[in-house]
Amino acid sequence: NDLIIAGLGLEQSETDLRWMLVERFIYHKNKEKKANEEGILYKRPETVFIYSNEIPKGTKIFFDSLGIKFVRKNYEDVFDFEKYVIKIQKNIS
Repeated sequence: NDLIIAGLGLEQSETDLRWMLVERFIYHKNKEKKANEEGILYKRPETVFIYSNEIPKGTKIFFDSLGIKFVRKNYEDVFDFEKYVIKIQKNIS
């Protein structure tokens, strides 16, 4: 499945997230290789990071190497928090 990440700084202290993204990349790379060997078409799922502030150059290079796409937007433009909260409240009750 595609993965969308928003609201994180992706700083060096977030090593668990970095580890998970690297493992996800390796998993899908191996799955794609095996599918190609068997003659099966495999499309690797996309990972998208939505950010509003500048990303350090080293961080961007690291995540570019994992095939992560970057989209610069304000979070308010992406998420309608009122609708999200109402949806959660309806699912709870």
